[in-house]
Amino acid sequence: MIKNIFKYWIHVEEPSEKELKKLEKDFNLDLGLLEDALDPFEVSRAEKEDDNIYFFTRVPLPTKEISLTAPILFVINKKCLITITRQNLPLLNKLIGKDFGENTKNPINLFMEIFEVINNVYNDSLININREIWKASTNIEKINSKDIAHFVEYERITNDYLSRLTQNGIVLNQLNNQRYIKLGEEESELAEDLLLANNQLIDISKNSLQSVKNIRDAYSTLLSNDLNRVIKLLTSLTIILNVPTMIAGLWGMNVPVPFAKTMYGFEIVLVLVVIISVILLKIFRKKDWL
Repeated sequence: MIKNIFKYWIHVEEPSEKELKKLEKDFNLDLGLLEDALDPFEVSRAEKEDDNIYFFTRVPLPTKEISLTAPILFVINKKCLITITRQNLPLLNKLIGKDFGENTKNPINLFMEIFEVINNVYNDSLININREIWKASTNIEKINSKDIAHFVEYERITNDYLSRLTQNGIVLNQLNNQRYIKLGEEESELAEDLLLANNQLIDISKNSLQSVKNIRDAYSTLLSNDLNRVIKLLTSLTIILNVPTMIAGLWGMNVPVPFAKTMYGFEIVLVLVVIISVILLKIFRKKDWL
């Protein structure tokens, strides 16, 4: 579906082969590169064919539980800016009707304005993830297996973001170095700001990943420590309980044993069991085994 959002911005969503060929003909574009925009695994990159600049990138795609990324192609044409996506992107829906001022007349400026919004979406998503990580880190002793499953999901999302932002950084660096297009002074400043913001997002992603790793390591350490304490407790109790069991077994044999003919034989053996058990209990407590 082809939409004229502004006079200088054409957005194409879920295009058919016929619509792609129309774009190819009307704007002298490369059909193969247009079709690449429909590849769900397309990565960020930049190419120049004739007088057209093709910028591929990926944008966050929020869902109910996780946030993935989806490809988008920016084509900077002499006449206008063309964006192509393989699916509906909520991000672009928010931009429809947004007032970009005079930037709508300059395809390069319009591209950088939209790219700034993409960076903001990444930033908002990372802030939400960091907020959840921070909440968990303040009550790390209360973390359970369900929380760890969430951390694994956060790690997967952040890893995906880090990969995409790193690729975006390469594209923005090429733009900033004016490899594909000559930039004016104002445009150069915008390109530098975009690159700086992208690098900051990369740092935030790395810090988030490290925080998740630290929490998982701390959880593993606490879990291992608790397990060791339980094992020590059970082992100590087993030893202590085995002593009276062994003594009872020896005095229960059908052979002559000490105190067998004494009236208070049972009481003597019972006291002996208690004394030995108390001694073992004190020794284990002193060594912090209980």
